[in-house]
Formats: sequence, C-alpha cells, structure tokens
Amino acid sequence: MRVAVTASPVMAQSGSGGMTTLNLSFMHHVEQAEYVRKFNYWEHRLEDFDIVHHFGLGNENLPWFRKVKEHGLKLMVTPMWWGESFRKFVASRVPVQNTHRNIREMLQLTDMLLPNSQGELCGLAATYGVGEYQIVPCAVDDTLLDHSRYKMSGFPAYLPAYTYALCLGRFDPRQKNQMALVRACPKTEILFVGPIGDGRYYNECYNARTLGWHTFCHDVTHTSAINLISRASVVIIPSLYEYPSLVAMEALTLGVNVAITTGGSTQEVFGDTVEYLNPRSEVSIHKAVHRALDRPPPLAIGKDRFTWSKSAGPLLNRAVRRINGTD
Repeated sequence: MRVAVTASPVMAQSGSGGMTTLNLSFMHHVEQAEYVRKFNYWEHRLEDFDIVHHFGLGNENLPWFRKVKEHGLKLMVTPMWWGESFRKFVASRVPVQNTHRNIREMLQLTDMLLPNSQGELCGLAATYGVGEYQIVPCAVDDTLLDHSRYKMSGFPAYLPAYTYALCLGRFDPRQKNQMALVRACPKTEILFVGPIGDGRYYNECYNARTLGWHTFCHDVTHTSAINLISRASVVIIPSLYEYPSLVAMEALTLGVNVAITTGGSTQEVFGDTVEYLNPRSEVSIHKAVHRALDRPPPLAIGKDRFTWSKSAGPLLNRAVRRINGTD
C-alpha cells in the first residue's frame, strides 16, 4: 500500500492543531504502509500511490480532489470542518452557493471520510450528505506521557510554575475569543500565548489587559507550549467553538484542569472531565475558570482516552482496511 498525505494550502500555512494531527497521521501511515510521502508536486507523481489521505475541506481543495480521482486513486479525507462558523467564514470569501456546491462535490468524490467526532459527522451529513465514513478522533502524541523530554526554551521560562492560568491559541476573533476572557477575569493571572492571526484584534486584547495580571506572548515553540501547559494552574479555552481542542487533550494528558467552551463537539469528547463555559457570557467564563482552579487535578485521564495509540491509531487502521476492502 502506497499513501500520499496532503493538506489544504490554507491549513498547511496555519501551523494549527490540524497540522499536528496531520503529522501524527503521517507517522502512523509510515509505520503501517510500504511507501508513504507528504506529497510534493515537484518530487512525486500521483501514479506512484494507491491512496491519498487529505486534510481540509475548503473551496481551494476541489481541483485537487478532482485530480486525485481522475488518476483512479482512493481518497481519504480528514475534513477539519467547523460547522456553521466554518460555512460563514468560507462564504465571506466565496459566494455561499459556490461554497455549498463545492463542499458537496468534494464529499461525493471522497471514498472514506474521517471526521474527528460525531458532532462533526452529523453537521456534515445534515448539510451536505456523506458516504462511507470512520470517526477518527484527534489525539495527542504518546511521547506526551513523558513530557520531561520537552525542554523549555525562551520566553516565558521565568514564570513560576502553577501560578498562572494559560490561554493558548491564535489571536483571531472569528474563533478564539480571548477578549471575552480578558474582560471576564481582570484579576486572574493569565498568560495569553499564540500566533497573531488578526493584528487589530491582538492589539485590542493587549490594550484591554489588566497590568500585573495579564501577560501576552506572540508565540512559542510547540515544546515550550507543552511545558507551559504542564506548569499551568489551569488551561482556559474560551473559543466560540472547538472540534474538539487538541490543547485541552494535551492539558488533561498532563494532569492540568481545563475550562472550555460548550461550542462545537467539546461536550461529546470531554464529558465530565472539564469545566464548561458559555463563550458569549463573561459571567459564565469567570465562574468556569474559578471552578477549574478549585477542582482537584485530573489523574492522567489522557493516558486511556486521548493518546494516539489508545484512540486514533486503531481507528485509522480500520479506515485503511475498509477502503482497501480487507476489513
């Protein structure tokens, strides 16, 4: 079996949790298949592969889907689709009728859809209809169970451990919602970390901060982010939606409590292991953060629920067997 792994250009440039999932999937395919490559137009030919595992369902992917099927290859798709918010975002750039038509055609061209939750699957099915599918959840790298290998580098290594709450995510008002957290918890020590997706929004959040309580950092490496999570008193995810949240999975795996949005598929995935907040209510955000701060730490629940080898890996294996007709 020969597998090409590809991604939406937009997703590939974002450095998001989607790329983490892609890289874990790629390494899994490397262990299971005879020939696996991250497809590069300048180095590879579609004729040399049997299966394409693609990440992303934005409009820009349609020509690629057509090309893959013209070459007679099987197409597996991890959609990275975010419900109504995704549709509004894409429709703001492409006429809505084109958005729906293009996504519907891409799903028709897909041989095996790999949504990461029942919520994502139901949203796609209700809006566009789906064919064969296998739910393959997001998961964390098994090496996270020994997080001592992730060495802290650069800012903010000086922060004392367990004295700060952490909000980790791209500064972007369309999803991440940091401003609501700034306003909801003016007297809670919070470290805000993430790449700047919207410069104006970042500046608004920064200017609204409470001096002495809120610290901002544009970005850190993934290894430093893991250390920041492991040293935090709580991880806060006030997003308008998450499907479901790789950062939350990492925090729980590291034994750190989480306060997270009810938007998206979070409740399906995390159950009673976290504290939930209404992202549109500053009162709800404040209360959830303080409940999480007062809650006993989770006891390695990620080891059984969120690591790649325990969750996503076996299900991805099953999807490959099904697409090959060997299951």
